[in-house]
Amino acid sequence: MKTTSTAWIGLAAALCAAVACDDSTSSGPPPAADAASTNDARRISTGDTGGGGAAGGAAGDAAGGAAGGFLPTGGQAGGAEVPVEGVLRLDPAEVTLAVAPGAPPSVAYALRREGGPGGPAPVPANAATWEVQPSTLGAVDPQTGVFTSSGTPGQGFVRATQGDDTAEGIIRVADVGRVLLPGTPEDAPDRFAAAPPAEGCAPEWAYPEAGTIIPSNLGSMTFQWYEDGHDLFRLTLEVGALRVEVFTQTPEATLTGETWRAILTAAAGDTLRVTLAGLGGSGPEACSTEALPVVVDRSQIIGAIYYWSTGDAGIMRIPVGETEAPEPFLTPAVAPTVNCPACHALSRDGTRIALTRTTFPPFGNLYVAPVADPLNTFYDPANKIGYFPSFSPRADRLVGGNGGALVITDVATGAELERLPMPMGKVGGSPDWDWREERIAAAMGDVGLANPIPDVGISQGVIAQWVKDGAQWRQPEVLVPRDGNETNDRPAYSPDGQWLAFHRTGDSNGGGMGNSSSALWFIPSAGGVPPVELRRANREPGLGNAWPKWAPVNGGGRLWLAFSSLRGYGRALQQNGGEGSTPQLWITSIDPDAAPGADPSSPAFWLPGQSLRSGNHIPYWAPYTKR
Repeated sequence: MKTTSTAWIGLAAALCAAVACDDSTSSGPPPAADAASTNDARRISTGDTGGGGAAGGAAGDAAGGAAGGFLPTGGQAGGAEVPVEGVLRLDPAEVTLAVAPGAPPSVAYALRREGGPGGPAPVPANAATWEVQPSTLGAVDPQTGVFTSSGTPGQGFVRATQGDDTAEGIIRVADVGRVLLPGTPEDAPDRFAAAPPAEGCAPEWAYPEAGTIIPSNLGSMTFQWYEDGHDLFRLTLEVGALRVEVFTQTPEATLTGETWRAILTAAAGDTLRVTLAGLGGSGPEACSTEALPVVVDRSQIIGAIYYWSTGDAGIMRIPVGETEAPEPFLTPAVAPTVNCPACHALSRDGTRIALTRTTFPPFGNLYVAPVADPLNTFYDPANKIGYFPSFSPRADRLVGGNGGALVITDVATGAELERLPMPMGKVGGSPDWDWREERIAAAMGDVGLANPIPDVGISQGVIAQWVKDGAQWRQPEVLVPRDGNETNDRPAYSPDGQWLAFHRTGDSNGGGMGNSSSALWFIPSAGGVPPVELRRANREPGLGNAWPKWAPVNGGGRLWLAFSSLRGYGRALQQNGGEGSTPQLWITSIDPDAAPGADPSSPAFWLPGQSLRSGNHIPYWAPYTKR
C-alpha cells in the first residue's frame, strides 16, 4: 500500500545492497579541546576565507573569528579612540579585479579587530599605513582604504599595518575581456564582428535558470545550451563597465579560475547579464538570445558539504567554493572496516561526525568520531542504536531515532541520557537540534502500518517541536500539520534558529532513490503561520526536492540551503524526476527579509564537482578549511 512504501524507500536509501557485520572499528576517547592560540608580538593575518571579494563589501565577514588578543599600542584617528586589542583583519582577504574599458577597477578595503574585550571593532583606514606589492598594480587611498588599479595585470598583496600588527590580503588584477576556449578558431571574434544580426534562430539556454542567485565565491559555473544548428558560440557576460566575451565551439562553457573570480568580484551585489550568440546555422547571421540574468550575492559560502553517495557506498566531502573533485571521507575505499556509513550529521563547529553504521542485525549502530580521525570512534558502537542523529550545539550530546523514540545520548560514551516525551500512539524520526539548545524539531507520525520502520523515515507525518523548560522537555507542539496522506519530514533549523526547512511528499512514490513528489517548504520556528512552499527552488512539481540542509553560518546577505533533487542538470544530465533519475545536490538562496508568506527562495544552482553518475543525498553542511 502507498502509505507504507515511503518507509521502505527510506530504508533503501539508508542501507547498502549488501554488507557484512563488522565491529572491528577501533574506539578511543573524545579529543581534547584545541589549545588556545598564542599571540606573537607581530601578527600577519590573511583572513579565513578565499574567493573573490566584493568592492565596497567585506568578503571575509563569513569567516570565523580568531582567538587571542594583543598588547595595546594606542592611537587615534579623527579624534576618536582606535581599537588596538584583538587580531587585525583585512577584508576582503582575497580579491580579483578585472581590467575593463573606462574607469580602472577598484575595491574598498575594511579593517577590523577581532577577539578584543568589546567584540569585533572597525578600524579607520587612516589609522593604518598601507602598502601594495608590487606597486605597479595600483595604490590604496590611506584616507578611505580604497585600492585603485593602475590597469596593469598581475598578482600581489595589500598590507595594512597598525602599530606592531599587520593584516594582509591577496589581490589579482586580470585582463579577461576576451577568452577563447580550447579548440576555438582564432578568428572567432572577427567572424562574430562581421556577422549581421538575426532574430528567431538563437540557441536555447539549458542551464542556469534566469534569476538564479549565486554566492560571490562560487568556484565555477558551467553555462549550457542547445545548439539549434550552430557550431560557433559567443558568451557575453556584462556588469557595470565590465564586458567579457567567451568563444567556444561546444554547447557549454565552464568559467573558473582567474576569469571567473574577476567576473564575480565585479558583479557582487549586482546582476550579471549573460547573452549567447550562435553562428553557422541557417546562414551567415549571428543569432543572439535575450540577456539571461544571474544575480551575484555579496555573501559567500564556506565550509564543506558531506553527503551520502550511492556510487561510492559511503560519505563524500566536497569543499564548497572549490573546483576540485569530492574527497572520499567514509567509503569502502578509505574506510573498509566501516559498513555502509549513512544517515550522517556534523556538529555545528564541524569537528565531529555521527552516523548510522549498517549491520545485520540490528541494522543501525550509532557511530561517533572526530572529523580529523573518523576511524577512531569515541566508543564501541556495537549495540548502540541510532538513526539520523543530530548534535547538540556544544556537540556533547546527540538526539536520534531508536524504534520510533527520540533518544538523547552522550557523545563520549554512547550512553542513553533521556528520551523526548512522545504522545501515546506516535513515533518520531529525523530530529534536528537548534543551536539555542532548548529546541528540537522532528517528524512525528502514527504507530502502525503507516510507519513499520519509523527510524528510516516517517510516513504521513507532521513537523513537531520539543521545547525544554528548565531541566524537562515539554510535550511536542505541532508546527506543520499534515493534509490527507501527505508526509512532512526531515526538518532543519536555519543557522540563527529562526526558520525550519523541511520536505513534503504526496502519496505517489518513484523516481530514483527518492520520492518524486517531494518538495521543499519553509516555516518560522516560532510557528503560528502556515508554511510556505519554496516554489522557485522547487522549480516545478515532480522533481523530488528533499533533504534540506543549511549553510553553517550567515555572514550577512542571503542564507544558503542545500538539498537533493531529481531534476536535470542542463545537457549534462537530462532527466525530469521520473523512474531512474539520479539525485544530485543543488543550492538555493533564502532571503531572510522576505515578506511573511512570500517565497524567500531563488532558482537553484548545481553544486560543482559532484559526480553525475552517483545518487547524492543528505548534503550536511559544516565548517571546514582544506589544508
